[in-house]
Amino acid sequence: MAEVWKPVLDYENTYAVSDMGHIKRIAPGSSTYAGRIIKPVVNKRGYCQVNLHRDGKAKKMSVHALVLEAFAKPRPRGREANHKNGNKSDNRIQNLEWVTPKENVRHAIDKLGRPSTPGESNVVSKLVKEQVIEIRRLYLTGNHTQTELSSLFGVCRSAISHIVTRRNWKHI
Repeated sequence: MAEVWKPVLDYENTYAVSDMGHIKRIAPGSSTYAGRIIKPVVNKRGYCQVNLHRDGKAKKMSVHALVLEAFAKPRPRGREANHKNGNKSDNRIQNLEWVTPKENVRHAIDKLGRPSTPGESNVVSKLVKEQVIEIRRLYLTGNHTQTELSSLFGVCRSAISHIVTRRNWKHI
């Protein structure tokens, strides 16, 4: 079956994306030509990204999102891309789907056998172990509200709530 190409959303006159996860230039540009396949760069989290240029400005875009937006639908609010087979460089449309963040984590744990990463080893963690211990200590003294602690430690109030109720950072 032949590779299918569609225009990239918001870059319809300049770039196209394929159902196989390739991005190409469809209009000539400064120091480039129409038909040129854009080589993706792998970011620190393992996802393929490309720089798309418009009006003299470059914008870094995830290949998987470009494929989904062209072949499935624009990103629904609160959704993120999931690579069904767990291979972040496999950006074929049949390997991608929009899911909630919770569904994405559950898929990684249940279907791909990836362990959850607790505490500061989690890439999205804003706190370290010592801060969590201090938050719990300060909260238990009764002298600080969750709102005060959230301001003090630079996280949202719900993060403080999850720490003091041991919903998060259970291992500490």
